[in-house]
Amino acid sequence: MKKYMCICLSVVILLFASCGNKKDKSDMNDIFFNEYVMDDIKTLESNLTKEYDLNELISFFKGSNANESIGFGSTRSVLTFSEVNDRYPVEILRTGGYSVYRVSQGGYFYVFWIKPFATGTSQSNSEPSVYFSAYLFSGISPYLFDSLTPGISTAEDVQRIDPSFELSFLNSNGIFSYSYINEETILQVEYEYQENIDGYDDLIVKEKMIVARDSAPTRYSALLLSDLP
Repeated sequence: MKKYMCICLSVVILLFASCGNKKDKSDMNDIFFNEYVMDDIKTLESNLTKEYDLNELISFFKGSNANESIGFGSTRSVLTFSEVNDRYPVEILRTGGYSVYRVSQGGYFYVFWIKPFATGTSQSNSEPSVYFSAYLFSGISPYLFDSLTPGISTAEDVQRIDPSFELSFLNSNGIFSYSYINEETILQVEYEYQENIDGYDDLIVKEKMIVARDSAPTRYSALLLSDLP
C-alpha cells in the first residue's frame, strides 16, 4: 500500500491524464505549443496520407506507456512527441490529446499524449510524451470478458482479451482498466492489489462493469465519433 501511495503522489505532478473527458481539452491547449498544431476539423479519410504495418507500430510503441511505468515503478524512458514524429509523422493531432495513424491491416492506431514529469522549476519547454497507445479495428464484444473471475483473474488475463486496454493508476479511488466496447460504452475493470505491484499479475480483478464512454474516466472518452473505427 505504501508503494501505491507513492504512486498517487507522483502522478500529482503530471499536468494531464487523470482522464480523457472532453473537459480536459483546455488542459491540452496548455500542454501543446505552436509547433504542435491541433485540429478537430481534418478528417481521417482525407488527411491520413500514409498507412503503417500494425506489427511495426506495436513494436515501436511497446513498453512506452508512461502511466504503467509509474504504476509498476519502472525506470524505462518514455517516447517523446518529437521521437514519435520523426519515425511516424503526425498528420492529425486532436485537441483531446491524441494522434491517429491508419493501419495497413485495417483500423486505426491511436497515440494518447501526456505532459512529462517536471525537470526543475519550469516545464514550459518540455514536450508531450506517450501516455499509452492502442489499436482499434472495431469494438470488442463484452461477452469475451465473461471468462474473468473476480478474486482469481488478473490484469494479465484482461490484457490477453484486450491488448489495447488502458490500465490506469491515476484514479484516486484505486486501479482500473478500460476496454473500448463501442462508440457508446466502455468496459471498466477494478482491481485489488497488495503492497508491491510489479506487473499485471499483481492486479486481481475485483469488479467489472459497463460504463458510458463519454463520461468514463478513460482517454477513450476523448475520441471523436468520426475517429472511431
